[in-house]
Amino acid sequence: MHLNETPSAFYLRLRLEKARQLLRQTGMSVLEVSIACGFESASYFTRSYRARFARCPREERRSGVRHDPAEH
Repeated sequence: MHLNETPSAFYLRLRLEKARQLLRQTGMSVLEVSIACGFESASYFTRSYRARFARCPREERRSGVRHDPAEH
């Protein structure tokens, strides 16, 4: 946990880091990733992701990271 980080901010950061990993390493859809990381709303997930990483989840997916379609 970072200095001055609230428990809820810490938990959100962990969920977003996991989402980033899933977007980069799996063939899961953005919606599937958002649900897997505990977001009840895809729009809230996208807003939170953009605020944290300065790019939307779809841009992360298109960033050139390859995944094995058999993983999904």
